[in-house]
Amino acid sequence: MTGDVNFGFVRMVDRWAAPLLLAVLVAGLYLPTAGFDYVNIDDCYYTYNNPLVSGGMSAAGIRGACAEPHLNYWIPLTWLSLMADAEVFGLDPQGFHLTNALLHIVNSLLLLLFLRRATGSIWMSFLAAALWAVHPLRAESVAWITSRKDLLSGFFFLAALLAYLEGARRNSGPWRLTATALTALSLMAKPLLVVAPALFLAVDFWPLGRIGKGWPSLGDRLVEKTPLFLLSAVFAIATITTQRTALLDASPAARVANAVGSTVVYLKKTFWPVTLFLDDQASAFRVTIPTATALAVLLLAFTLCLFQFRNRSPEFLSGWIWYLAALLPVSGVVPLGMNLTADRFTYLPAIGLSFAGVWGLRGLTPKKTGRDRAVLAALIVLLAICAGTAQRRIGEWRNSFSLFSANVRNSGGSAYSHSLLGWILTQYGQHERAWRHLTLALEKNPDDYETLMSIGELAYLMGREREAIQYYSRFLERKTAARDDAILANVRIASAAIRDGDRALAGRSAESVLHVDPGNWAGREIFAVASGAAGDFAAIGGYLKRQPPALSGGQDPERDLIVIAALAGLPDEADAALKSALKRKPGNPDYTVEVIVSLLEGEGDETARHLFALVAGVEFRNDSTMLDTAFMREALLWKAAAAVRSALARRPSDAELNLYLAVLSEGRGDLVTAGRLYEKALVRNPELYPARRRYALLLAKLGRSTEASAIMQAGNGDTRY
Repeated sequence: MTGDVNFGFVRMVDRWAAPLLLAVLVAGLYLPTAGFDYVNIDDCYYTYNNPLVSGGMSAAGIRGACAEPHLNYWIPLTWLSLMADAEVFGLDPQGFHLTNALLHIVNSLLLLLFLRRATGSIWMSFLAAALWAVHPLRAESVAWITSRKDLLSGFFFLAALLAYLEGARRNSGPWRLTATALTALSLMAKPLLVVAPALFLAVDFWPLGRIGKGWPSLGDRLVEKTPLFLLSAVFAIATITTQRTALLDASPAARVANAVGSTVVYLKKTFWPVTLFLDDQASAFRVTIPTATALAVLLLAFTLCLFQFRNRSPEFLSGWIWYLAALLPVSGVVPLGMNLTADRFTYLPAIGLSFAGVWGLRGLTPKKTGRDRAVLAALIVLLAICAGTAQRRIGEWRNSFSLFSANVRNSGGSAYSHSLLGWILTQYGQHERAWRHLTLALEKNPDDYETLMSIGELAYLMGREREAIQYYSRFLERKTAARDDAILANVRIASAAIRDGDRALAGRSAESVLHVDPGNWAGREIFAVASGAAGDFAAIGGYLKRQPPALSGGQDPERDLIVIAALAGLPDEADAALKSALKRKPGNPDYTVEVIVSLLEGEGDETARHLFALVAGVEFRNDSTMLDTAFMREALLWKAAAAVRSALARRPSDAELNLYLAVLSEGRGDLVTAGRLYEKALVRNPELYPARRRYALLLAKLGRSTEASAIMQAGNGDTRY
């Protein structure tokens, strides 16, 4: 039965009230995400660190988005939507989050409209769309900027469903063509929806009733979808080709086991979405072949049972087919990327479970007086529970620290969750806490290359050179290390070896870099220093040991190598290194302030002259005016401040940029402005530890020790993590 029931409440939820109520409900949950920050998992690659997006809408950018795949995907519409956000809102994360939230609101309304037009039931369509939209599993798709492709693909496919509905009812070729075109747009936003023909077949069976009791009607439906099958085949081949480097090694039996296991895992998460968390291949579930076989038999038996009752309760079979088909590309049968399971993978598959559950619950309830009210009450209670649970899960996505801390709690302390939290604590400068989490991660998964890289970096920042060398060496023993990662690890080993006084190891690591990349400037500079061709090796190592971590959380090889070249008496190489660094990271205060000011204050003028002349844009002259440290430092601070202000005009909510400008203001003696900027940085990101520490030091310097103490205590937070 698809018609609407008849009681007072339903008359209130009419054609306009239901969409309005749904929009308010979904907006109330997800519009607050517009105040969320970037998350340090892929967001940078999809936004501010992606030249395609960060430049906004441009002819070159549009050509780049359409002409070739990026990040192993050909998803031009996703890139264009992110570029449009950057054009309108700049690189502030609020704009990207707002668009995600609006897309999800629109998608929930499109689903409501499709179900309403297909079934004739307002309130049941509302409940099905609402349960899907507010379910906690949707949080990852909406609150994570990187999941834009799921939302955009969903938008075009739900629009295609509406066009398909019109084409089926009117037997209209233009409407069918429109549905095919919209499906193509959906695939251009995320190509994993290659199972679209199966989803159209599912709705043909129910609620459209276009597949009768005989096989001929099914054959007719298959033939009419020939263009969709061809379209899906093209995108499937293209996706496998572009994703070839991301394909994971797995036997056919393991792939089937993954698919069966993930199907059950998502069912469990759907009906018990209490502790949701991110996982990777190592932290995910593992299903043995015997267990997978048993689960497959149960799933097959369940499917046959639904088929047996297809005439009595067709919504169950339709929703189940939708769920299985939509889940197939992300089930693990084709293992891609780091995840076996992810909440975002359920964005479209869960639609089938939603409409099957709502209509099925009513169909299974005995036909007694008050049945409809009882069903309605039960579904409203379920909706309230989902909304409350979703609100908590959405809040966990506020920033990297809140997400990764929740990941440790919800996962029970998986290796991946500890690794993520240790990594972000390193970025926040909380090195001791980071060390605790990274060592726990290695205890649980000793061979994880991401954790080995992170703890190697942390050891380097903490001045534990020999441990840094040890962890980076273990990382390099893994044959799966990517070329760029291997170069970075060897550069880090060489820099740590210089600080530790091991000239031979520094030289060998530099040679490894040059073997992979003969033109690598970092390898050339380190090799020159390590081989004794230039500079005082002991003086360089001593200088590097005395350097404090940079504002963003620590030193990096580019920064160190600029200093190495300067101290080695290689001004031309230092100039080239700085130019290269600034080209990759224009206006980065780590290079325009931290390197050169520390040189001026630590080693004297001679080693800083060329770098100052380059950054400050003044002519290099070997006279007393140019060598006046105070003059050089003041000019440099003004130059760097101008660069930061320019960046802030584009990204006013960037906490680290406010921190940089505060440091520069404090360096020029403007302590009032510095204090205001530190406060602003902490409002934008309360977990930005360097801002908290520097602000407390400034307050203490001004004799406001009580306030300084309160600032530091406010940053302690939950010391369990």
